Amino acid sequence: MNIVSRLQFNNTDCNIYEGAGFITAPYNAYWRLMKKLCMTRLLNTSQINQLVHVREDEMKKLVESMINISKQGESCDLRQAIMTMANNVICRMSMSTRCLADGATNEAREIKDLALQVSLLGGKLSAGNVKGPLAKLDLFGYGRHLRIALVKFDRLVGKDH
Repeated sequence: MNIVSRLQFNNTDCNIYEGAGFITAPYNAYWRLMKKLCMTRLLNTSQINQLVHVREDEMKKLVESMINISKQGESCDLRQAIMTMANNVICRMSMSTRCLADGATNEAREIKDLALQVSLLGGKLSAGNVKGPLAKLDLFGYGRHLRIALVKFDRLVGKDH
């Protein structure tokens, strides 16, 4: 028994990448290769240092926003403001666009909305997860909606910017 593998649900069959996902992949040679690529190409020190200006810029925008809110005497949801900053840092570092707040493009907002939709639909349990033979029926339509959202997301993210 491989205790480090993740529990697989049937809705992973609805994934358009057909088992090529990293997060839900079983712990095997493919998963170890993907982890190595992430650590050596995406998250290495030189890559992180090269994008320090993105983090500084987003932090500056957060502080300016807090100052403006303070001057107006309004209250602020700091949790949401920090989450927005973190999401913008991640989006700018990976896709060169802001995903939230006033400076976001319509495309960036659509990517954010689709990512949220995919994460919500991907986490839904269907009857097929409980009763194996019912998996092919997609009783609640989560699988169909997940495939549609993934195709839209893939087209948006795959565009040349």
